[in-house]
Amino acid sequence: MSDKFTVEKKLIEAIRKFQDGDETAFQAVYDNSIRYINYSIRMSLKDADLLDDILQETYLEVYKNLKSLREPEAFKKWAVVIAHNKIRISERDRYTPKSVRPHQQDILKRTAVQKTLIDTSTDKFQNSPGLKYWADIQNLKTAAAAYAEAGNLTDLKAKICEKSNEADNMRSELNAVGRELKELKEIRHYLLQYKETAPYRQRYNNAKDKEAYAMKHDEPLTLFDCPETS
Repeated sequence: MSDKFTVEKKLIEAIRKFQDGDETAFQAVYDNSIRYINYSIRMSLKDADLLDDILQETYLEVYKNLKSLREPEAFKKWAVVIAHNKIRISERDRYTPKSVRPHQQDILKRTAVQKTLIDTSTDKFQNSPGLKYWADIQNLKTAAAAYAEAGNLTDLKAKICEKSNEADNMRSELNAVGRELKELKEIRHYLLQYKETAPYRQRYNNAKDKEAYAMKHDEPLTLFDCPETS
């Protein structure tokens, strides 16, 4: 079975799951179609700077209308038509007034970038982990582009450093929690061991022939007196 056939099969299965109400399947729809859609857009796009925006708008449109697609096998052609419509609209509307000065052009660019951020607080994103994951990635790219456009690379590096420190702190906290859980697990282990072996100690204390009882039940008595490590 070829890789291409496998991808097509996974794509169709994901589409059908999504149409049946499984919102999380949209991530698989995206993963198994992005390469083809990305290539189709790049081949038709005059302004490469618009690529990410066109992809974003295309998949948002796909998400909104995918349940109405009658033939999952026709998904790629259908999605490419959506993408080409987005390209025509974007290239028609994209222009910078000649009278605007260079520093004003920068402001316009930053404003345009900021407007492309996806609002992931709406229900459609909150109820679809796959769609939200994709939107978060797009927003990170857009935010990075905004800082670059504004010349705030120092701020961007500072934010990245801040997030790295937060991640390190989080890892330290998780390690501490992990150690506590390990200790609690050992305590629980000893308690269960005590509960299981205590009757043997009680019967040993009540036995007439303690030596014979101890030889017969040596292991539980030993565990009672000296708990094993887990």
